[in-house]
Amino acid sequence: MKYNHILLTRFDYDDKKEFENRLEIMKNTLIKSLKAQSNKKFYWGVIGDKFLDEYDLWYKFIKFKTVEESLSYCIDNDITIQTRIDSDDFFSNDFIDFVWSYDLGNFRKQQVLLNFNAKLFDYKTQKLTGEETKYHNWNTSMFLTLIDNFIEYSVYQKKHWAMRKLPIQTITLNSDYCFYTQHDLQNNHFVRIGDKKEYAKRQLKITRHLKFFDDKKNNDE
Repeated sequence: MKYNHILLTRFDYDDKKEFENRLEIMKNTLIKSLKAQSNKKFYWGVIGDKFLDEYDLWYKFIKFKTVEESLSYCIDNDITIQTRIDSDDFFSNDFIDFVWSYDLGNFRKQQVLLNFNAKLFDYKTQKLTGEETKYHNWNTSMFLTLIDNFIEYSVYQKKHWAMRKLPIQTITLNSDYCFYTQHDLQNNHFVRIGDKKEYAKRQLKITRHLKFFDDKKNNDE
């Protein structure tokens, strides 16, 4: 059966142990979410190379070595909806249906970027923390869906925060449909090498960056 929606996940690690650790988290977050979708008319594409053929990902996927290869696949198969999702994050069970409600509306012959906010999920306690992201149209999140009826761009065309620079409309949505996970294996270089001081500096920089966008929004209002 042919679908017009693909979910794309980058999953490429040089270290096999790190790959296995992240795979276990993906099994209990993203994979569960894919299986639980009320609408299963979508493809799942995994962008990566090493180790992918050695393991069972518990859900059928299409393997791509590069972002460019995934975009070519979309062009060849007339796939007009692309969603990017990290391997340790997940969706609400009605996420696909919600996206389709947008695509079947006013954007049939247009290009639009759906910019989702997300709620924080603690992997250790298996509970929501009550925190959520505060992204805006000028600061796009890691939860993005590109509806592109011209199939001109990849949802991984730029880093997530820079996707807003594409010459298309951006719509920011609430946090009811996406969840980002907090766990001990966050893929941060400075955590892996044990440089806690540098990690703290980077986290402070991120906090200030987000505060800037909050302040800008308040001033604009």
